[in-house]
Amino acid sequence: MNGERKVVFGFIRIFSVIVLVCLTSNSVLGLGNEVNYLGQTNFPRVVKLDPPNGATDVDPARKHITATFDRPMRKEHSWVIRDMSPRLKLNRIKWTNDYQCRALVYLEAGAKYGVWLNHGPKDSKFQSCEGVSAQRVHWTFRTRAPRVTDIKLMARAGKGLSVELEPEAANLVRQFWIALEESDWNTALSLCSMEVREEARKYASPKAFFKAVVPVKEVLKKIRPQTGRWLHHPKYFAYIYDVRVSHEDLPRDGFWVWKVRRMDTEKKWKVHFSSIPFKTWIAKEKEDIEQVAREKERHLKELAPRLKGVRAFLTPEREAFKLGGPIRFHLQLINGGNSVLLYDQQVAVNNSMTITGPNGEQVEYMAGPYQTLGAPETIKPGETKTLFDRFDIAGQYDIKRPGKYRVQFNGNNLHVSVRTDDKAADIIDNPESFKPYPGFKPYPGKFPSNTVQIDVMPGEM
Repeated sequence: MNGERKVVFGFIRIFSVIVLVCLTSNSVLGLGNEVNYLGQTNFPRVVKLDPPNGATDVDPARKHITATFDRPMRKEHSWVIRDMSPRLKLNRIKWTNDYQCRALVYLEAGAKYGVWLNHGPKDSKFQSCEGVSAQRVHWTFRTRAPRVTDIKLMARAGKGLSVELEPEAANLVRQFWIALEESDWNTALSLCSMEVREEARKYASPKAFFKAVVPVKEVLKKIRPQTGRWLHHPKYFAYIYDVRVSHEDLPRDGFWVWKVRRMDTEKKWKVHFSSIPFKTWIAKEKEDIEQVAREKERHLKELAPRLKGVRAFLTPEREAFKLGGPIRFHLQLINGGNSVLLYDQQVAVNNSMTITGPNGEQVEYMAGPYQTLGAPETIKPGETKTLFDRFDIAGQYDIKRPGKYRVQFNGNNLHVSVRTDDKAADIIDNPESFKPYPGFKPYPGKFPSNTVQIDVMPGEM
């Protein structure tokens, strides 16, 4: 009997080994034969995404997203954003080590985002050290709905610094937002200053007051930016919030202001805002916007003759480029006028190029927002200054198919000021501060460049 059991157990053991060997062989065989979207084998794989693919409760305050691969990778990348709204804003993409690539992000609460890691033959720069492209991955995630109580509130304090709101002030902001969200008008009014409460008595109810005076929907949208301005007034401290308002009667967006202030006489934080009816505010804002436009037009007429001959000149590195490779340009500022100018610029970022594709469509800007700093520079009559050299537009714009493209620097982010008196001579060649420059008047117009045509060719050149 024992002998029979040994035979049976021995047979089972042998059978298990055979099955395991077969499974292992099939697994290895299948892995070896599997190909990526470019037909390559033995390709890199994403082993971790942070946040995970399909996540539904991502913190909108998160600053980075990260992709980790199963082997050392080349220090290039292809993050492709298409067919998703809102678009995922990426910035400062870097490899933290041989395996992990990270991007700075700007997220909104309650939004779904998507990005491709690699996408097509042109967008295949996630590669192993051997040059094999990783399999493309469509990475999606959703941020959680806004939670007012979770928000860390900051205020700009000047010179690029930010400060966190004092706890009592931050708590008041959150209470006010919650009251508006829940249409709890009595509570919202109780958080307001004495002046606001006095004005509210002229209305039939707190609800009627808020409906007539406050753009509630726009105020609640301010939850995501989280940042106001810090103000030290002679009579009070305040954190100020500028609320963007779009309206059919306004030629451009206006800004309705509310603040959380602490009066020296009260020693308590209160919400304060102008209590004029919103319709009256719209009319006044329209008048202010039109006044600014008239002033701009006056400056244009005054300064334009002195800037005649000043232009931006764009040249491509060559006439034809390879699809998927760098497409480089050179931009110069030429002072053919008779005035000394100061200029500062961020012309290689923030959608400063207008690019038209083979079918007449505008090519989309794909890079995130950038903030750079630098001292203003002087350009004298007859001088030419380089604004950028060998700028690769393929790194920021969605150039995805071969054909003829028309490219122009659109003038965005190039700021020019004109010397208006002899005092300006003190800072020529050694400017000490940003605008407004002593003795210089800013020119409100733009200097778009010439338009150039290039050929983008498929394959190797």
